[in-house]
Amino acid sequence: MKKLTAIFLALSLLVISGCASREGLVPSESAQPPSSQSESEPVKPLQEQPAAGEESDTSEAEPQDDLEGFLKEAFETVAGGDKAAIDQYLDYNTLMGISEAGLSFSPEIYKAMLAGVKAELIKVQQVEDRASAQVRFTNISMGTVLEQYMRKAGEIAYNNALEDDPLSDEKLQVQFNKLFLDLIKEHTGTKATMAVELQMVKKDDKWRIQVDSPLRDAVLGGYVTASGKVGENAGI
Repeated sequence: MKKLTAIFLALSLLVISGCASREGLVPSESAQPPSSQSESEPVKPLQEQPAAGEESDTSEAEPQDDLEGFLKEAFETVAGGDKAAIDQYLDYNTLMGISEAGLSFSPEIYKAMLAGVKAELIKVQQVEDRASAQVRFTNISMGTVLEQYMRKAGEIAYNNALEDDPLSDEKLQVQFNKLFLDLIKEHTGTKATMAVELQMVKKDDKWRIQVDSPLRDAVLGGYVTASGKVGENAGI
């Protein structure tokens, strides 16, 4: 039984993190902006300040609050991977799919998953203490990483199960973590780009980004979608 458990350890590692915060999150029908809108709207990289003297076509697109500056700071902070800093803008545990049971991955892996995040602003709208923004995110393609991870982790687990003195689940977990981190580093040049509509709420004169499943998927390079497919194929 322990050998069989080891075979599925790598799979459950991924699915737990990918699905932990999907339940109860209902994606908005507008979460994926139509491709025609994304192509026609001017895109402003959040990593760059708007050109001097630049003005919006409508007052609604340029709210009184500096939401563009807020989003720029937020996702630069996300790319830094520091939990305490990210929590100032959005909920880190929800973003990374960390449940109350604790970490699914090592902190080093979570940081690597965020290091490649880039964001481009498509459109911002504000109505009093609520606002929305259409943002295009680019990050490492986690679909590519997961595909290779499942194949290689399966080989490790299978070969270990055939050993007379197999590694414990804890030691296998260390190997799986190392494999996953190595694959992320190996595929830093393989990118996934997704556009979503995110929501922001202002409370006590401070804006916060609301984390839902489409935002998680976009920021994490398609990780939620990829891990969900892995779970479906395995019947988890």
